[in-house]
Parts: sequence; structure tokens; C-alpha cells
Amino acid sequence: MKLQEFIDIFDERVNYFRRFNLPESVDIYFRCMRNYYLRAMTAKEEGKPLAWVSIMCPMEIFHAMDIVPFAVDPYAISISAFAYFKKEDCVYFDIGDSYGYPADACSPHRAAIGLAASNTLPEPDLIYGTASMPCDSAVAVFDVLSDMKKVPTYFANFEYRYHPNSVQYLKTEFQGLIAFLEEHTGRKMDKERLRETLKISIKANRAMMEIHQLRKKRPCPLRARDAFNSFGMRLAGEGMPETLDFFEAQLREVRGRVERGEGVLPEEHLRLVASGPYPFFAMEILDWVQDKYGAIFVADMFNCAPWEDMDENDPADPVELLARKWLSFFGMELLYGPAENTIDYLIDSIKESQVDGSIFFTHFGCKQTCGLQKIYRDKIMEELGLPTLFVDMDISDPKVVSVDQMKAKIHEYIEMIEKKKGQPVAA
Repeated sequence: MKLQEFIDIFDERVNYFRRFNLPESVDIYFRCMRNYYLRAMTAKEEGKPLAWVSIMCPMEIFHAMDIVPFAVDPYAISISAFAYFKKEDCVYFDIGDSYGYPADACSPHRAAIGLAASNTLPEPDLIYGTASMPCDSAVAVFDVLSDMKKVPTYFANFEYRYHPNSVQYLKTEFQGLIAFLEEHTGRKMDKERLRETLKISIKANRAMMEIHQLRKKRPCPLRARDAFNSFGMRLAGEGMPETLDFFEAQLREVRGRVERGEGVLPEEHLRLVASGPYPFFAMEILDWVQDKYGAIFVADMFNCAPWEDMDENDPADPVELLARKWLSFFGMELLYGPAENTIDYLIDSIKESQVDGSIFFTHFGCKQTCGLQKIYRDKIMEELGLPTLFVDMDISDPKVVSVDQMKAKIHEYIEMIEKKKGQPVAA
């Protein structure tokens, strides 16, 4: 599948949703995603270098230097979701497996190898990966991609903890990245332009944090799928003005519902917390839970994670500010333990959200979350008396666990929760 097909899909969605007068943030989201793919497709003809990057990429540096970043593994997830929607097999998993990438690795990385091997992606001029985050599989896949494409590659090493020494360490890594990009593209870093992109990121971050705090209100003012759009927006457009437009629009919508006492469901019967990554190929499950049971996810592991609220007018070196910001990116520190710190933070968020149930999506390819799940379940039960459902699944490969199997487990769990609360059980 070529990028032009993806751009056409987002064009169709923009036109479709505009007919129904949906919230402004939804319109901005689809336009932003379309523009993200368009930038990647047209980079070469516009004379801009294209970089394949990991999800732990300081996009602000690339935007400040007019280098187009393209996150390969999220694109692989989108490809698998589109194949599922069309009721087709995603052939890129098999191509990645045949290339020799481990079949028990994270499935988007298998598909990314398949996409690269089939020359489906726009060819990179550079590759940026991370040497320690977000997971071992993500490190390995960029090593393989670099070997396949034979282009200059830079690996940045992130520390696992936020402290003054780690900020200085990551600042040095980012300075090395800037020097690498200058050497291989002939472009020079404009520190003031970097500062401007960082200001946009900080403002967007602040709006996002307020949105996810407001999700805890009763009734919940934001649908789960719309809440998750924040993750995609940050990956696709960190530091871009349109990303700030999205978060400001969504914040206005959420504040308005809270002020009017409105929820997004006609009747809110159950409030749930989600842990682990969602089944991204079938996000329809979130809509199904809401529409069938009147149950809504009011918090999730990634979006309720702590971020540092920074001052966008801080006069410090923008590279140092960028290092501070990225050390708290989507609460990555929570994934690296000790488990007690992670779970204690999640418990506090669950208490504030007044949830009735806990669902842990267990992605086979994710070693961090799988390793956390039993400790999480036991501690949640011990401290809150809240039972947790484990939903075995894969985030992008429907052949591992089917959607019907996931729905059957969720139905049984919600049935138990409803009986416990004395509510009528949905058929």
C-alpha cells in the first residue's frame, strides 16, 4: 500500500465527517494526519531529506531543520488496521517473518521490516533510532532497517530516570544528533526556530494534560477513541502548529461539556481504566464497549502518565529544555520500574477517576507491560478491591487473537461488574 492511498483515505474521512458537523478537533485530527503522510510522500520532490524515525524521536529538532521525520512502526500499525478494515490479510507480517525477524517480536516491527523489504515506503536519507527505549524490539528493528537501507543512522541513548544528570546526558545525545544531521544533510540548526517548535510542544502538552484530567469528571466528557487521538497527534506532529490547534480545540470542547454537565454517552453506566496498549488494528472495540454497555474508559496507562509542566518562555538552552521534556514523554519512566512506582501512580489516577473496572490489554510482543500485569492486578485488588481483566491480544496482528474472542472476554467481565453493582446486564 502506497502513501498516496493513505492520503486519499484521510481526504475521504475529512469530507465524510464534515457532513455530520462533528467536533472541530476531529476535523483537525484527520487533516493533520493527512498532512503528515503528505509531507513524507513529497519530501524528495520538495528537496527535503526524509528520516525514518522511532516513536522516541525529538521531532522538534527535525522540524527546526526542515528534515521530514516519518515514524515507521506507527505506520505499520495503520497499514495493518486498514487491512483488517478491508477484511484482508496484512502481508507485511509474513514478509518480515521471512526476512528472519523473530515471529514473537512486537508485530508492528515485523510489519515494518516487511514494508521496508517490499520497497513500499518512501526511501530514507537518514535513520534515527533509540538505543534503549521504548523497548528492546524497537532498538532491534532500527538496527535491521539501517542494515537494509545502508543510509547514515544515529542511535540516541535515553536514560530510564529523570534527574539532573540524565537531563545533561540526553542533552549531549541530542547535540550529537544535531551534529549528525548537519553533517549528513548540509543543513544548520537554527536555535531560535528550535525554541519556537518547543514552545508549541509545551503548550500542546499543557492542553493535553488538562484534557486527560477532565476525563476523570463524571460524566466523562471525552470518548475513549477521541482521547487516544492525542497519542497519534504527538507522534505525527510534535512541534507543529496544527498539533497545538488540535489540542486547543479538543480542550475547548471538553471544557464546554464539563461546564454544561454533559457526558459523551447518553447514560454512563460503568467507568473503566485501561492498561497496556490497545488493540490498535480494531479500535472499534472501544466504541463497542461504549455503545453496548454504556461503559467508558476514563483513564489509560499512557495518557494519564505524568508529564513535566514546563515554562515555554524559559530562557535556557532549547536543547536542554528538549531533553527535560522528552524524559517524561508519555510517562516512559513508568515502563521501566520499579513496578511499585508505576502501580502507585496508576492507583492514584484510578482513585481520582472513580472507576468500576480495570481492563489490562496484554500485547504478546510487549515485554514491559506483560511483565507488569500480575503485579498490577494483585496490587489493584489489594488496595482498591478492583478486579482486573486480562485481555490477551496483539496490537496489530488479528491472527493472534480475534476481535470476537476479545469481545467475549470483555462481555463476561462487564457482566460480572454489572451484577456486582446490581445493574441490568446487557444482552
